Amino acid sequence: MKIPEWADESLSRDLPILRSRGESQDLEYKQEFPKNARDLGKEIAAFATSNTGTIIIGVSDFGELVGLPSCHSLEERDQILQRLGGISTGTVKPSVIPTARFAIEGDSVVLVISVPKGSQPVYYSNNIPYIRHLTDARPANPHEVLDRVSEYLEKSVNSLKESAPDEKMQLYSVLARILVRVLIFADQAGERMVNPWLNMWRSEFGYAASELRELATSQISIDEGDDSEFRELSILLDKVANLQLYLGSGPELEGITKAAGDRAGDMFEKYVGGTPIDEESLKHITNEIVKSSRQLRDLVSRAEEMADSGHFEQMQGEASDIGLSILKVIYYNIDPLGEGIQTRLKSVGRLLHLTETMGIYMDGGRSTQAVIHRVEQCSNELQSIVQGLKKDRVRK
Repeated sequence: MKIPEWADESLSRDLPILRSRGESQDLEYKQEFPKNARDLGKEIAAFATSNTGTIIIGVSDFGELVGLPSCHSLEERDQILQRLGGISTGTVKPSVIPTARFAIEGDSVVLVISVPKGSQPVYYSNNIPYIRHLTDARPANPHEVLDRVSEYLEKSVNSLKESAPDEKMQLYSVLARILVRVLIFADQAGERMVNPWLNMWRSEFGYAASELRELATSQISIDEGDDSEFRELSILLDKVANLQLYLGSGPELEGITKAAGDRAGDMFEKYVGGTPIDEESLKHITNEIVKSSRQLRDLVSRAEEMADSGHFEQMQGEASDIGLSILKVIYYNIDPLGEGIQTRLKSVGRLLHLTETMGIYMDGGRSTQAVIHRVEQCSNELQSIVQGLKKDRVRK
């Protein structure tokens, strides 16, 4: 389907993967454009207070494509954008300037609103302060408002010279998050060469490319001379995402995927690899590993019942999500947590993340038991890793 000029082509291509991610700390779905300005205002205010976030209007809470009616003419689109502008500058205080783009999937149009983290400590909708908490925008408690204001005032006394490193740190933190996802899926490309997993990781690369292009336009990346390198990787990722597949195209796809993965690895090593991790971050990573182990043990205890009740795909999905959480930390310098822990966690995380790709067949339960056996093995290994962690790093 040809994408009209008024819709964002790259975003339209990435929309299925955005819908599949589910709501999170930085992603919110809305089935329709809210009739009450407060309903959208609180979401914008919450993201502006807490963290950069994306609101997709035209998608149900479960990620199902619904679409926005009456959105195909210029006048209709202008009316929606005018309503958004009124909410962003009138309902929300201080004013927020989000980025709004239209995307198309099939015959459905959705509105994607990107809300930046605000420069002020707290943002209000209808005079109520809001923060983002997991998948919800909720009113901030008085002590939370005071904490943010105090932190803001403390930072305000810093000199302009001290602000530059902060901007660089933020730039490379965002870059690290993008590169880690590229590295994870580049490493698994060989096991994800069939649909829907093939389209999934190609869409991930396409989305990462769009994020890198946006990063390249930031003033700090231009000042640091990093913008051209960001664009070069985005071009490689776009080649993977947009390659026209044909019979025998596997080697070509593998080649450009490897090139993109290698480039991402080099960039990660250049910008992030040598950065030491402070004690507080190591403690947080340790607690996340412990949490993942508990979640996996709980999943093992429910596996047989989920298989019998027809919820086995859900079990695979939960195992895959736990694996992804583990993989997100193994590219950093976590050696202080224990010798060889990076290699062991990568093995567990990779096996778990690929659990979703294991086929279930009418084979008398053998394929089902193979999945359960893999999850049990990973759970045992992760428990062994947790037991080897230094006791003083585990939150009691």
